[in-house]
This record gives sequence, C-alpha cells and structure tokens, in this order.
Amino acid sequence: LGVVAGLGAGDEVVDVGFGFGDQDIYWARHFAPARITGLNITRSQVDVARRRVAEEGLEDRVDLRHGSATAMPFPDASADIVLGLECAFHFDTRAAFLHEAGRVLRSGGRLALGDIIPAPPSPSPGRRAAQRVGWSLTSRIWNIPRANADTPESYRAKLRGAGFTNIRIESIRADVFVPLHRYVTARPELVRRYHPLLRLPFHVVRRADPERLYSGLDYVLVSAEKPA
Repeated sequence: LGVVAGLGAGDEVVDVGFGFGDQDIYWARHFAPARITGLNITRSQVDVARRRVAEEGLEDRVDLRHGSATAMPFPDASADIVLGLECAFHFDTRAAFLHEAGRVLRSGGRLALGDIIPAPPSPSPGRRAAQRVGWSLTSRIWNIPRANADTPESYRAKLRGAGFTNIRIESIRADVFVPLHRYVTARPELVRRYHPLLRLPFHVVRRADPERLYSGLDYVLVSAEKPA
C-alpha cells in the first residue's frame, strides 16, 4: 500500500482506521515519511497501538489519535497522503470518508486504500448464491454498512464525486484471502492472539475450502489523486 501511495521522505500522512498500528511502524521504518498522524474510532486499539509505537521509539514521527475517519479533526489541505488499510468498508459511509479525504489532502495529494468489496458475480448460479450468502454473513460480522457494498464502477463514481482523478482499482484477492487462510490455519499459535469469542468460529471455518469460504469477497488496492 505504501508503494501504491508513492509514500516517501517528507510526506505528511494521515492513516485512518490504523488498528493496532503495525502498518504505521512499518511505514515509518521503510518509507521515512515526515510524520504519520493516525485516527481510529476504537479506544482500546488506540491504547495498544500507542504503546507499540512508544516501544519502537517512533513517537516523534507517529502520532496516533482517537477519532473518526468521516469527521477528521484536521484543517483543509493539510496532508500529502491519506492511507487506509482494511478499514474503509467499515466506515459509515465510505462515500463520506472519501469526501473527508479529499478535504484534508493538499492539491496533488494522494489517496491509497486496501479495501474489501463484494466479489464480481460468478457465471455459475450456484456460485453466485454462495457469493451472496458469503457477503451477507461478512457484512453482519464485520458491521459493513449496506451503502458500502460497492462494485468497482460505483466505487469509481464515489471517488469522482469526491473530486478525485487518476483513479485505479486493482483486485489482489488471489494474493490475500486464500494465502492468509492457509497461513493462519498452519499456525495455531496465531489464533491465541484472537479475542476468545473469535476463536470458536475460526475453529469452525478452518477446515472449510477457502476458495468457497471467501468467494463473496474481493480485495482491492485503490489509488487516486486530488487535482493539482
């Protein structure tokens, strides 16, 4: 995602939905932006992420805050890059977030997202039914608003509506869902990091065919620019 964003030295970056801060530590070390300011709506994640950043000695370059991606507490035209890794599908709504991202970006600024949308419909009726069920269950479990069930075409329209140009949406689902499933199921110790309520469903699905399990989901890399 950092490569897609063109992240580099001197950039003022906003990272929305930063979770536990792993990506911010990685970006700070590998791309050396001037500053990363993060926003996350979940206070418990903010606390953990701040602790991780402090342990890495990056507090002078990574500032993680509690706040909303759809109402960013930043001035207009104050950032060079807005990043969002696996979070925009949660926002209520994605369209509102895109408008906020356009507001806080400077002219010529860049938006880059790793996002999840419904997979393109399969030509097989049985497969299409499985896709619909998969997306419906995922939406409920992950609290995805109905308005965020975008196709690539509707996603592009929302980006254009928020004033973005040079839009690119690339599916990398083949490199994400099945490899991740296989990686985690081969390492039971990783599951112990999950909340206890998440461990039981994981044990249920670990034996499922990952191609079918994730057939309703697409993983896309999204990039766009605010016109200069």
